[in-house]
Amino acid sequence: MDFFQAMKDLRVGSWEEKYVDESVMDGTQWSVRIYFNHGMEVLAIEGSNDYPDNVEEFDRVFDLNVFGNMDSGVEGEFVE
Repeated sequence: MDFFQAMKDLRVGSWEEKYVDESVMDGTQWSVRIYFNHGMEVLAIEGSNDYPDNVEEFDRVFDLNVFGNMDSGVEGEFVE
């Protein structure tokens, strides 16, 4: 799968910059950061107890197991 096509299909570019559920005081914080090879950050999205609608599909497409294992503290990385 082409990385950029997957990002387009998942509409990641239309995600909000921040997702926060303020009704939860203790929970899961997460972030997705995408960089070009030369280190320039092109996308930064973060959240606290709230997620984009298709975050499970994102997790599955890139096989990161980040959002499926919230309590582990594991960071996922996709490199193409």
